Amino acid sequence: MPRLAQVIEVPDDVVPIGRIEGEIDISNANDVRDALERLVGNAALGLVVDLSDVHYFDSAAVHLILRLAAQLEKRRQQLHAVVPSDDAVRHVLTLMAVDRLVPMHASTDAAIAAVRAPRRATDPGV
Repeated sequence: MPRLAQVIEVPDDVVPIGRIEGEIDISNANDVRDALERLVGNAALGLVVDLSDVHYFDSAAVHLILRLAAQLEKRRQQLHAVVPSDDAVRHVLTLMAVDRLVPMHASTDAAIAAVRAPRRATDPGV
């Protein structure tokens, strides 16, 4: 039986991580987004969302990512995603051009390093 998404929180004052396991659809997308938003304090540079263990990802999930990215951008914080390069979730995000707004990485370490890297004046939102 399919399992709805569970958010595993890895709190950090600078770069918290929200690891999502299971399925994201219209029935739980708002709850997942709320859980991710609660992870990000005012002092954080941004948030890393690990989608490596997401098994189903529909349009509600895409909308969740876009709304979360917009919310963080208003706060001058970044959103980066961890998605394996051969994953169906990455394919959906690429087709919907989400990768143009939310950088995608193959590993959590790479995503954290990217959030921590100094932003250049040419970066969006600077």
